[in-house]
Amino acid sequence: MKLQIFPTVVLLMLTGACGGGDGQSAPLDARPAQPDAAIPAPAAKLTLAVAKAQRIQRIGFLPGPAIGNVFVGVQLSLVNSGEARPLPVTESSFSIKTSANVFYQQSPLTLMGTNPCPRGAAVASTGTLSCQTIFEIPRAAVVNGLLYADDTGRQGAAEIAMVESPEVLCTRWAAPFLCESCCTSCIGRIPATCSREQRAMDAACANEDMAGCVIHNAVCPGFAVSCTASVACKDAVDLYQGCAYDDCGLICL
Repeated sequence: MKLQIFPTVVLLMLTGACGGGDGQSAPLDARPAQPDAAIPAPAAKLTLAVAKAQRIQRIGFLPGPAIGNVFVGVQLSLVNSGEARPLPVTESSFSIKTSANVFYQQSPLTLMGTNPCPRGAAVASTGTLSCQTIFEIPRAAVVNGLLYADDTGRQGAAEIAMVESPEVLCTRWAAPFLCESCCTSCIGRIPATCSREQRAMDAACANEDMAGCVIHNAVCPGFAVSCTASVACKDAVDLYQGCAYDDCGLICL
């Protein structure tokens, strides 16, 4: 089976001509990986585990992901359970796998995250490294696994059963300081950009009394105290507002 590995794209729209397996155009510098024809190496004495995977809307005060992409942060642990040679940690050690069998390398922005996996570190025998790595992937991609690999062929894999929703960063999008027309234009695209989230919100809130609730693109999210909507409806609204913030939060702050 042929795997495609797409290096992370930062601040660039994915406009490559080659189609990706996750319904998104491949980055311009995508490099298809060739299968290794050598005899497989013995199983490495290491354990890779995922404690949590979660969408991240913003990393500090840095710009958000490219249009159509999202950030996913993965809290992991790498255990050396008997390898005499330490397990190196570099910018290419970890990659995230999707249901389309496409792997994306970690983002350089990992270093700006919380408890980032340190480049240049090495996990000695019986040692454990716990850290977070960040990936930028297409919004439509379905994540299902994490891979560790070093340059000698030692590998470890861990399942990612689910990616948690982002912690919504609430803010009022009032008169933008930089470009009010840009903000208005971006908000105008939200119904198309977040159509999947909007359909889910419409379905979850179809029979709800929203009279006491405040829902508006300018508040992320904004529920009045008097809101009696169900938890399922509120969660769906949170996801919709989170999608809107992903795309327009930086422009409209």
